[in-house]
Amino acid sequence: MGIRSRVSERIQQLNMVEFRYFLGVSNPLILEIGANDGSSTEKFTRIFPEAKIHCFEPDARAISLFHKKAFSDRVQLNTCAVCATDGHVSFFASGGAPENVSEEIDISDGWHYSGSIKEPTGHLTAHEWCKFSEAFEIPSTRLDTWVNENLHQDERIDLIWMDVQGAEADVFEGAENTLSRVNYIFTEYSDRELYKDQPNLSKIKSILTEFRVVAIIGGDVLFQNKSLPEKKRSLSRLLFPREFVHQ
Repeated sequence: MGIRSRVSERIQQLNMVEFRYFLGVSNPLILEIGANDGSSTEKFTRIFPEAKIHCFEPDARAISLFHKKAFSDRVQLNTCAVCATDGHVSFFASGGAPENVSEEIDISDGWHYSGSIKEPTGHLTAHEWCKFSEAFEIPSTRLDTWVNENLHQDERIDLIWMDVQGAEADVFEGAENTLSRVNYIFTEYSDRELYKDQPNLSKIKSILTEFRVVAIIGGDVLFQNKSLPEKKRSLSRLLFPREFVHQ
């Protein structure tokens, strides 16, 4: 790993510590929806060694890379999409490769960072190098269903971490009974439609009526449940300097 990569990694670790302030516990329950290859999961396990993390990822290529990280049993991977449907849903797999790919990113089986249950639209012109040549059925679950089957009735979710490539509204539609149990939601968003029916920030805010916006960092936003005491501190803009955000 080069000096630049080490510095970037150190910045990410330092600024991710700010979640300790917001979550207020050393052993949070985290749902990571769109975990991909587990890169963010690794950071969570370093900052919160006692956390229980339930990850969701449907792309087989990313799942293979995730398993190579050999997480402890405190990290559980669910190989399905989270959306408004129990059963199966169509998945548009991404491929191709951008120029100047970081040496830290493994795309030997193709670009797996942009796949979505939403059909790509503006993405096709915004990132012409990214191809969507294949669509197929994948397992799916509503978050309400998964929570009912896997968590205790009175168990709160400290954080939902989402990177679902335009499917934010679908996740929330399937979580109507779960959202009241969630303290914080951190999600990627785009005000440009990259996928069919992708909600912009204004739409997401209109869906999450029981949440307030704590911070907006580039193309990510942190929501806090209004039932919690409001915290004024803002997250650093260096929180997650993701080289390929919105791909």
